[in-house]
Amino acid sequence: MRLTAVLCKQSERWIKKELWKNRKTLRKVGKYSTPSVLLEKGVAIHDALDVADDRERLEPFELPEPHCVPNHQRNDSQNPDWHDKAAYVLHNKTRLLEGDRHMRLLTKTLRYEGLPESLMTAVEREPLTEEQARAAEEALLHAHLWDCTQVKLPKKLDISKPHWVFPREYGVPVRRKVPMVLANFNRLCEKMTSSTPGVLERSLFRDIQARACVHKADGNLLVFSAHVDSVLTSKEPLGAFSSPEGSLFRDIEARACVHKADGNLLVFSAHVDSVLTSKEPLGAFSSPEEVKATADTELPDLYPAKYTLELESRNIYKMDELYPMPRTSGNQHPHTLHVTHPYDYFWFPQQKLARAILASFTFAAARARQLYGADTVTPPEPVAVQCTFSDVKSFGFLAYQLNTLDLREDNGIKNQVWVDGPHDLYGNCNHETGLEGFSPVAFQRFLALYKNGLAA
Repeated sequence: MRLTAVLCKQSERWIKKELWKNRKTLRKVGKYSTPSVLLEKGVAIHDALDVADDRERLEPFELPEPHCVPNHQRNDSQNPDWHDKAAYVLHNKTRLLEGDRHMRLLTKTLRYEGLPESLMTAVEREPLTEEQARAAEEALLHAHLWDCTQVKLPKKLDISKPHWVFPREYGVPVRRKVPMVLANFNRLCEKMTSSTPGVLERSLFRDIQARACVHKADGNLLVFSAHVDSVLTSKEPLGAFSSPEGSLFRDIEARACVHKADGNLLVFSAHVDSVLTSKEPLGAFSSPEEVKATADTELPDLYPAKYTLELESRNIYKMDELYPMPRTSGNQHPHTLHVTHPYDYFWFPQQKLARAILASFTFAAARARQLYGADTVTPPEPVAVQCTFSDVKSFGFLAYQLNTLDLREDNGIKNQVWVDGPHDLYGNCNHETGLEGFSPVAFQRFLALYKNGLAA
């Protein structure tokens, strides 16, 4: 074994420093007075510590109120959107406890299972071919497995084994999968209808927002704010499924306000990812006799809860109705809204459906007031829109018809919504086994809604 030099267990230099600091007997600093010669000559004496201090000293000043925050970002009465009366605002993140039942009560809407008869006839009349089904499956594979994006995914959680720690996985995040599937489906629909007359005049808007306000009979004000991923619009209103020519737009907002009989104000604000517009507006899904019959049907009852449950009350809001497409636009009629749920956290299916109903009502209400005036209570013609709502694994479809904007009371003519789904896109999807259990039902309905109103 090699012998090494003997090392000191303690540092002598450190010991001497500690003795110098702690034992005053080892250091004696004398106090010397200022020489009399300097005092006689009037020489100024300065402290050495002050002379050696080179730190920058800032002049004291007071911050202007409110600490350089612009007025439009303030949360007090100096904000230009401040109102003395608080309103109930419904927006994209509103999460209602009762889901679609609560939203239908707020929007005075009746629900019917399945799509309208005219739409279901179109779905059954044109089933998907083998090539179309394969193209839809490849659209899912492109978003779920063929994308090269690799990021750390959220942690897995097994309720039956809460203490089990799963290994972290990398892959395509949900916030990228969901919009990509929607974009791929829209692209497929454009390819499959490229030879159809009128399809080139459509418009597709993405990331759209709408807003509407409602006053309740009890004096409350509700503000509805909806955000949809895409909206299909048309240049002119469709007759009962007459030809819709239109365009595709992104990042659009709409807004509408409604007063309730209790004095409350409801402000609906919708923000969608994309909107498909058409040259012709969609016609009514139901006949005038069926609309009149809605007066005899009761709305959902939330007793003992009040309709303001889970609604956000605030004093900063906008009262003006907002419809994103101006009257001078060629394709200004809403055709199909697309609402996505690209989130990892859990929402109940009824809450996702409530978001879709919020978007449909807000866009229809804002459009009705743009056409017939801000004081419109009963539109001369019903305003109809189609809507899809989707998450990472399923697609749902609905058709909405706005018959009235009189939300002060729960009696009288009511609005209508037809709901179909949600339908699963696949059974299982991963890199080990691929895409399993693909179902073409969702894309078949998506294509039928897209082709609604196109000439054969």
